[in-house]
Amino acid sequence: MLSSMPTDPGAAEVAPTRAEGVALALIIGCAIVLRATFLAQPVRYDEAVTIMAYAREPLVTAASLYDAPNNHVFNSVLAHLASRVAGDTLWAYRLPVFVAGILTVPATWLAGRRLFGPEAGLLGAALAASNFALVLFSTNSRGYAIQTLLFVLLVAASLTLFETRRWRPWLAFGVVGALGFYTIPTMLMGWGGLMLWFLLESAVTRRGWPERALVVRLAITNGVLTVLTLALYAPVFIVSGWRALTQNPWVTPITAGAVVRGAPRMVAETLGSWTTDLPRTAVGLLAIGLVCSLVWPRDTGDVAARPTLARGVLRRGNGGHARRRAGDAVAGPAPAAR
Repeated sequence: MLSSMPTDPGAAEVAPTRAEGVALALIIGCAIVLRATFLAQPVRYDEAVTIMAYAREPLVTAASLYDAPNNHVFNSVLAHLASRVAGDTLWAYRLPVFVAGILTVPATWLAGRRLFGPEAGLLGAALAASNFALVLFSTNSRGYAIQTLLFVLLVAASLTLFETRRWRPWLAFGVVGALGFYTIPTMLMGWGGLMLWFLLESAVTRRGWPERALVVRLAITNGVLTVLTLALYAPVFIVSGWRALTQNPWVTPITAGAVVRGAPRMVAETLGSWTTDLPRTAVGLLAIGLVCSLVWPRDTGDVAARPTLARGVLRRGNGGHARRRAGDAVAGPAPAAR
C-alpha cells in the first residue's frame, strides 16, 4: 500500500561497484563509436522530408505544420535549433537523435538495474548499445530515438513513483510522458502499457482493487500529461487543424480481428529488429538465459525492491527466504519501445 511505502526512493538499492561503473563506461564508449561510425550514412526519404519540409524551415513551421505524420514535431524542433547552433549540416540535424541514442544506453542500464539487478542492467545496456535498430534511430533525424529514450526513462522512474508519496516525481513523470507524445503520438501504446502495469501491480499487492491513492495520482498525472500535450500541439491545431493528427490518410482505425491477425507478423518483425546482425549463437544463448532466469531464478539480494510480478518469479526459486524479504514497494516494467 502507498501509505506503507518508504519515502526514500532507491534506499534498497546497492550502489554500483567500481567494476560495474567501468563496464558501463566501456559499453557507453562502444555505443558512441558505433553511432559516430554511421552518423554520415546516406539520407533516407523520410529523413529528407523531415529536414527539408520541417527542420530547415522557420521554427514556427517545424512546430505547427502537420501535413503528414512524417513530422515528429519535438525532433523537428530540436533539429531546427541544433542546425541554427551548429550550422546547416547533416550531422547537426542528426545531433538531437545522436545524443538521445547514446543516453538510452545508461538509461537502459538504470532501468534494468532498478528492476532486476546489476547484471540485467549491464546486459540491457550492452544490447541497447549494439542493437541495429537503435543505432539506426540514433543516426537518422526522426523522432524514434528521442521517444525511446523518454520511454526508457519512464520505466526507470517507475519504482520511484511507488516508493514516494511526494507529488513532484509524479508530475515529472507526466511531463516526460507528454514530451514522448509530442515526439510521436504512438507514445500512447507505451504510456497505456505503463498505466496498465501500475494498476496490475497495485491490484496484485492488495489482492483486489488498486490502492485508491494510486488511482488518484494516476488520474492527476494523466491530467497533467493531457493538458501539457494539448498545449504543445496547440500550434499544430491552430495551423493544421486537429484532424491532421487524428484523421489523416495515414492514420486509420482497424478492427480487433485485424489486430489479432496481424499480431504474429508484428511479433516476428519486432523480434527480428531486436536480433538483427546478432549471431544465431548469441540469440540462442539469450533465449536460453531468459528461460533459465524464469525457471531457476537466483536470489538477487534485494527482492523487496523488485516489482510484485517480478518478485513472484523470483520467489518461485527462492522460497521462504524471498517471501520474508518481500516488502510493499512495487512498480511495473514496460514493453520495449519500437
